[in-house]
Amino acid sequence: MAIGKSVLKVPGGKLLRVEVEHEAGIVKRVELTGDFFIYPEESLAELEKALAGCEVDEVAERFDNAAARLQAQLVGFTPADVQTAVRLAVEVVEGAAP
Repeated sequence: MAIGKSVLKVPGGKLLRVEVEHEAGIVKRVELTGDFFIYPEESLAELEKALAGCEVDEVAERFDNAAARLQAQLVGFTPADVQTAVRLAVEVVEGAAP
């Protein structure tokens, strides 16, 4: 299992930091931090949990579906931004020297 980190400055938005634990392209755990906002704030943990078990290319759809189910408002970033940050974190680990 590998852990990757990335920082993404969303165009016209906020800073999104991501730590991803993954294996063979499957997200095991995600932690989102940064200067973005989510309302209600309590939904962040549920949104992070919703990404466990999905492929990197499914992150935006899974995040968007979970946000809709939780009626969470995202301010300063989109589900596509989360997917981009997750992909960057995975690529950093995969591109690392052994």
